Amino acid sequence: MKKLKFFLLHESATFTTSRRLKNEVSLSSLRILDVVNCRHLEPHWLHKFTSLRKLGIRYPSTKISEILSGAGPILTKLENLRLTGAYPPTGKLNLYRYESLIKLHLGIVIEKLPDVKEFPRNLTKLSLRFTELEEDPFYTLKKLPRLEILKLGHRSHVSKELVCSGADSFPQLRVLKLRQLYDLENLLAEDGAMQELKTITIRDCWKLKVSKRFLSRTIIER
Repeated sequence: MKKLKFFLLHESATFTTSRRLKNEVSLSSLRILDVVNCRHLEPHWLHKFTSLRKLGIRYPSTKISEILSGAGPILTKLENLRLTGAYPPTGKLNLYRYESLIKLHLGIVIEKLPDVKEFPRNLTKLSLRFTELEEDPFYTLKKLPRLEILKLGHRSHVSKELVCSGADSFPQLRVLKLRQLYDLENLLAEDGAMQELKTITIRDCWKLKVSKRFLSRTIIER
């Protein structure tokens, strides 16, 4: 158990199981940790996951958000982070210092995106779901310099339009996926924006009208 590389804490896990993670597993050797419910994860353990590449937490507590957003990155090798299931909001995230973090999935209510300077600087893939954003997320996300894949899922935002303005917007974006955005009516972009975009995949966005310049790159899924 001491050299275990992957550990899954299921929602039905007992207190004894979570103690085994602490006492029988070398926390510094773990590379993948999937925690279905954070009640089994002591926030201070995060400082000991020095080899962790992938971390998934459901219902992250405010304390966990604070530790992840601290002055220095505590998981310096982390490449993939998934936070889901939290309501109400768990606190503001600042992941800018995580230079190895390239994949981020947020399925938590945040209502407002972090500033672009608070996102991982090398982020290439971002998924949002149930974030309940009140403002157009493109205003912030278009400034991410290395973002290649963007997925906006159910209740990721509640606005009626997605507008991409500025010739240098989304400089590396290749794939845009929109799913179950029932209130979304318009997808608009100025000339010069999204120059590298190859495909837009749309599913269950019943009111959506796509700009003519995107029609040849749009895939409608049923």
